[in-house]
Amino acid sequence: GTIRWGSKLRSFECRRGAGVAVTLADGTTLDAALLVGSDGIFSTVRRQLAMPGDRLHYVGLVVVLGILDGSVPLTQRRIFETVDGTTRLYAMPFTPSSTMWQLSFPCSEEAARTLTKDAAALKAELLSRCRGWHDPIPALLADTPLDGMSGYPVYDREV
Repeated sequence: GTIRWGSKLRSFECRRGAGVAVTLADGTTLDAALLVGSDGIFSTVRRQLAMPGDRLHYVGLVVVLGILDGSVPLTQRRIFETVDGTTRLYAMPFTPSSTMWQLSFPCSEEAARTLTKDAAALKAELLSRCRGWHDPIPALLADTPLDGMSGYPVYDREV
């Protein structure tokens, strides 16, 4: 089989017993035995399947991911997690010379959508929430550049 990296799906058609016909956004057509829809929660493949009752539900959280160049105490060769009852931070080595962190907190959907479109406002919210936390968390967040972090509202599907 072949994996087509960097391709965007336009449409597909299942052929009973004969695989699938795939059309990419650039007009390329492919015949395949199988189409794997591993394109995330906002899946084009899943949307085109038009499954009844298949809706996303906001779970009441914002997740922010960050990568900071440089090693941070507590993340050298290990993972740490801190929780204050509502806000959770998880940090770990990303490469030998960088640290990755993930922070989540409860937030209304409207506020989450607004915050995640403004990196500076999102960072200010994180710094405010974690101001009194143990070292190295305030510095970890403060030292992460705006272009080294991204946030998004969290959605899920009912099982």
